[in-house]
Amino acid sequence: MNSPPTMIVCDKHKKEVSFLCAKDNELICGICAIKDHSSHIQEIKEITVDQLKKHSTLLSGHLDKIEDHLRKLK
Repeated sequence: MNSPPTMIVCDKHKKEVSFLCAKDNELICGICAIKDHSSHIQEIKEITVDQLKKHSTLLSGHLDKIEDHLRKLK
């Protein structure tokens, strides 16, 4: 059975994240883009849930490798 897609929300407005502010390296919602990051407009990139899932999977793999390496160092 497929689980419903997880919605990623911004901490400030509790709205779905749909942008990345490259200047601040922050995932942001539309309200954040207008209110808090409007001077960064050239550095705001629209993102999709599929892109976030792909990056999340890659990061998870990297974290697993780091954890394995740290265990071996102990």
